[in-house]
Amino acid sequence: MPTQESKTQKGVNTTLERVQFILREDLGYREECLNPDARFEHDIGMDSIDIVDMVLEVEEEFGVTIEDVEAEKIATIGDLVEWLDGRKDKDSDQ
Repeated sequence: MPTQESKTQKGVNTTLERVQFILREDLGYREECLNPDARFEHDIGMDSIDIVDMVLEVEEEFGVTIEDVEAEKIATIGDLVEWLDGRKDKDSDQ
């Protein structure tokens, strides 16, 4: 069984690039919609099932758990990137 390659191993380095890669390659959204200010529901057109799929993909890629309460506060790609970068900061402080 082939192992899943991390997005960082595919030349996708920043948190934003990794999130955009997930949305584009794994979930099939158009690149022109994937800017940091894009709102998941209103601009990208995601419904609640799409958002759950995205959260699962992001959790797997970044090795984090996004609690439902936190996920509800994440409305844009930029919000998600900021939350993920904040998690990295917390993990590096420990």
